[in-house]
Amino acid sequence: MKPFLLQMAGMPGSGKSTLAQHIASETSAVLLDKDIIQSAALRAGAEKESAGGLAYEVLFDIAADLASYGHSLIVDSAAFFPLIITKGTCIANDNSLAYKVIECMCPRDLLPNRLASRQSRSSQWRALLDVDMEARPGAEPLSHPHLSVDTTRPIEEILTEALEYIGR
Repeated sequence: MKPFLLQMAGMPGSGKSTLAQHIASETSAVLLDKDIIQSAALRAGAEKESAGGLAYEVLFDIAADLASYGHSLIVDSAAFFPLIITKGTCIANDNSLAYKVIECMCPRDLLPNRLASRQSRSSQWRALLDVDMEARPGAEPLSHPHLSVDTTRPIEEILTEALEYIGR
């Protein structure tokens, strides 16, 4: 399998982290979770308004460093902003990695239950806000070629589809 950089995408609670963890286990890819970095920034005293941007800067710097050693990577973040796809594409291209995007989707009415029942980090949503994520300043619908998966299906089916998509 050619080394890859896989960008996860989708709404909070849509199953990105669960699928990313399964893919990492199957491929030995390094899993980089933006929420771990953002939660650490918050614990260290970063302001909530700047912690997300700081987390992305650190996330992509670590990704670029690991990619330079030829590691396959999974970047676990929502990817609502085109800059996220642009940075991932550049890191992949600069390091001869295949760049793939998987968007996790499920019916919006399932998200509140998923968010309420997960063990979340301080930076993660615990409830679905009445916010159209794609209406936030700078956010755009995902236009980059990608695989969309319905995460209401069994994880085994989704994992098989995801592994085929990334070239295994």
